[in-house]
Amino acid sequence: MGDYKKGFNRLNLILSIIKNNTANLENLTELVNEKLKQENVKVVSERTIGRDINELKSKGYEIISKKGHENKNYYFIESVDDDLDFLTENEIKTLPIMMGLINTEENLSSINWLKKTLKSEFNFTSKELDPSPYFIKTNPSINFKEDLMLLTAEIIEFIKKGQAIYFIYFNSKHNKSKYVAPLQVRYYDGRYYLLGTEIDENNDYNPKSLLTTYSIDNIVNLSVVPAIKEDPHNHGEHIFFDYKKLYKESHLEILLKNSFGIIYNSILNRNRIKKYRFKFTNWAISYVENKIFHPSQRVIEKTNDYIIIELTLWEIMDNIKIKEGIEYWDNKEVDFFVGRFGDKCERLD
Repeated sequence: MGDYKKGFNRLNLILSIIKNNTANLENLTELVNEKLKQENVKVVSERTIGRDINELKSKGYEIISKKGHENKNYYFIESVDDDLDFLTENEIKTLPIMMGLINTEENLSSINWLKKTLKSEFNFTSKELDPSPYFIKTNPSINFKEDLMLLTAEIIEFIKKGQAIYFIYFNSKHNKSKYVAPLQVRYYDGRYYLLGTEIDENNDYNPKSLLTTYSIDNIVNLSVVPAIKEDPHNHGEHIFFDYKKLYKESHLEILLKNSFGIIYNSILNRNRIKKYRFKFTNWAISYVENKIFHPSQRVIEKTNDYIIIELTLWEIMDNIKIKEGIEYWDNKEVDFFVGRFGDKCERLD
């Protein structure tokens, strides 16, 4: 066990002892050393425990020292911020797996910084943080991922300020200028999506209420700038909006709650709830049992030969067909989902 991990374990032990009890330095050292002996770890001195207490204080724990019996200092915790709790020894063992999960993003500066910090600040070695060849994550990765993350972070700052943005968007072989009130960014199936409403240039630059989804990787040059008014009276003025009001008016939460991924109709009454049922066989049984495709997912029936699950999703009106006078409802994402499993998935509805 490395030096950091030994100290790490002691800090946990000290916290567990004084969270609900009081103890003087002598008693505390004895109790900690009893636990260390059980784990075949070298015992420590009162001086070391004293330094550990100071370290816990520096991390935000309100450890109080008061004079007690025989004029000795007794320690107890007045309050604890749960966010400051340390990992257990078993949880430390999951760090290499976590590193393995993010190794597909090892070209990101933030990931490399995290690895360097774990090694420089907490004395982990490269070997300890590398799960290979015992654990490998393989996953398709989108190009320019770091640029996309930086752009996403930039968009989120505009969202926090309730500020509209301008960008050029590539869609259906054409580039088009967009003035958008951004509301949320979603990461789904390996892509980043911006949810927002368009700014109405003919209505004093107020945002429309119909929600629209934009693939962030289709933003030309991955560049957004503050949207400005271009009319003669307010030229150059930045465009702001009431975020909470627009979030509610756009029905974003309702529309996305029952969407399968990011598929929905912006007009709320052109979506209707439907319970879709799917029957999986062969290898797909165990795959489905161990993966949640939607929060509404539940198992209807399971045998040795098949499993039936149910998802509560939108059935969506087709806007093109309705213009032709045909009322047609379906969910294209459901068809794509079924197709992923070939003949091992049957749609039952």
